[in-house]
Amino acid sequence: MKLRNFFAAALICAVFAAAVYAAESPEALYNRANEQAAIGDSAAAIDLFYRVIEDYPKFTYAADAMYRLGNLLYRTERYEESERVFNALAGKFKNYKHLDKVYEKLIHIYVEVYPDNAKADAIRDRYKKRFGITPVLTAIDKTLTILKSDEQQGAKILALDAHLITAGRVSVVSRLEKEVFPLRNYILAEAYSADRKYMVKKDGGKKQKNLVIYNAAGKKVKVIKQSAGGQAPQWSWDGRYIGYTILTKNVRKIMVYDVKKNKVRKLFSGKNVEPMLLFSPEGGKIVFIYNGNPWIMEKTGNNISFLGTVKLKKVVMAAWSQYGEKLIFMQDGRSDFNLIVLERKRLLMGGK
Repeated sequence: MKLRNFFAAALICAVFAAAVYAAESPEALYNRANEQAAIGDSAAAIDLFYRVIEDYPKFTYAADAMYRLGNLLYRTERYEESERVFNALAGKFKNYKHLDKVYEKLIHIYVEVYPDNAKADAIRDRYKKRFGITPVLTAIDKTLTILKSDEQQGAKILALDAHLITAGRVSVVSRLEKEVFPLRNYILAEAYSADRKYMVKKDGGKKQKNLVIYNAAGKKVKVIKQSAGGQAPQWSWDGRYIGYTILTKNVRKIMVYDVKKNKVRKLFSGKNVEPMLLFSPEGGKIVFIYNGNPWIMEKTGNNISFLGTVKLKKVVMAAWSQYGEKLIFMQDGRSDFNLIVLERKRLLMGGK
């Protein structure tokens, strides 16, 4: 076959394939999406469900397509998209058969993923108006009551200077309440921002490589200067700061990088400092482990203060509760957690 004829044939095939793709019926797309979901190919199923609801909004099973798309996005932790799809479904199909499940997923998103009590309350009221008092609603109300109380207590704690905060009740618990601790930190080589739009990790395998910020598409965005040998990077809740440590001759330095200003600051250094760092929810304070116990300081490095004797070693996971009144730690080789309820220090007369 001549080269010109070969390209002509290829072009005809491409045009034919494009025509078939464009003309695919909503039923065919919907069935293919379900097939891909059934075999575990969530990415392909999501793309196909999007095509169904965007290209054929009046399709007979459009509501089912939106519901299944929302669930797939939810399960793959694409919560922002899941929220949009579920809200669109609830607004467009007010009598949908699984509307109760849609409301439950939205409440979970507003309680655990993107904490917003006002939105959670609004969805809760819509749920009650439509479905009445159910065991699910009772559980929702209990959770919201606890969170609102925590919010009030946490606001009081976070308003204090770091040196006025101390560990109150300390206990060992068997489970982690994810709705209370939505953002959890791990000792890993890489870390995602809370919105999952950025990731920070060491550039390459060599020990002295700098930490680098990448976007969700894997494109390098920024190199963090003065981060050679940086370990276990952690983001602040709002994505404004990145904390990390550098270990040199048994002395570990705690560093904080301001993403917006592109500046690095050393906050503290010493022996027996662990790599785990925790930013408070509003970003003003940092908790770290020093000599086997938790300490707290302002994000500027000021007001460094001992929180209390908790006896922590090799912390591999830690979290600050979303409203600021609790800390939780998990140590290497343990299946339980150390829970700390924060409170104001009791000072002598005249203390401030």
